Amino acid sequence: MVFLRPLKADDHFPGLTGPESGFLYYVALEGERLAGFCRYRRKAEEIELLELSDGGDLELADGLLRAVLAAAVDSGVDRAALSEEVAARLAPLKLPLSSENILKSIEQFLYFCKNCEKSKRVL
Repeated sequence: MVFLRPLKADDHFPGLTGPESGFLYYVALEGERLAGFCRYRRKAEEIELLELSDGGDLELADGLLRAVLAAAVDSGVDRAALSEEVAARLAPLKLPLSSENILKSIEQFLYFCKNCEKSKRVL
């Protein structure tokens, strides 16, 4: 079973840095093993997803994306910018992104696009 959570200050995974670096992480753990992560940065009016590591598991990528976006909404942010790399990795999910890889409403995405890939819903 995979467990998703924010990176904690006392976590030590090679290559992942703490919040003092300016980056935040959501990690996917199978027991104590790091199965994947999403590196992101919170800005004043948006969250910026910079890197996604999922071991080739698109469902894990989707889970990490949704975990980070839910945390963003909980902190009052409703817009996300995806790096070219992250947008390309998530392309099979057919996310409702603008031409600049912007998700204009995280809240609408989370509540109305439970399975965008199959529903072809555009927000």
